[in-house]
Amino acid sequence: MDVAGVGRDDARPGARRERLPPASLALITLVMGLGLYQFARTLADPDIWGHIAIGRLYHETGQIRQPDPFSYVTAGHEWVNHEWLFEVVLFRVFAAIGPRGLIVLKVAIGLLLLGIIYRFLCRQGLPRYGRASSWWP
Repeated sequence: MDVAGVGRDDARPGARRERLPPASLALITLVMGLGLYQFARTLADPDIWGHIAIGRLYHETGQIRQPDPFSYVTAGHEWVNHEWLFEVVLFRVFAAIGPRGLIVLKVAIGLLLLGIIYRFLCRQGLPRYGRASSWWP
């Protein structure tokens, strides 16, 4: 066995992984549940309708670089929008599913980011599974 307590056989693809202790499962479930609750909250954001309108414009015209149609001050000047891809995705989700689709998209992105952060922290030395809940009474 190596220093981490994992034998060489466990490093192979398809090798059995150790089971998570109930306390670790409870902790992971709690964090993901709190994330789900927080990400599912909907607050009034006036920018969302602008993002959807701009996404619709890009989707319908097929052009990203074009004069700014939404501004009085810079009307007619070329506008390079750094959020164009996100806005097209928002428009497509809204057109296909409606407002609930936007909430599902927000929740999915948030939970995905929580999972990515967890994996990153585990690779940086965050105690995993059983040791992660060693503080649990």
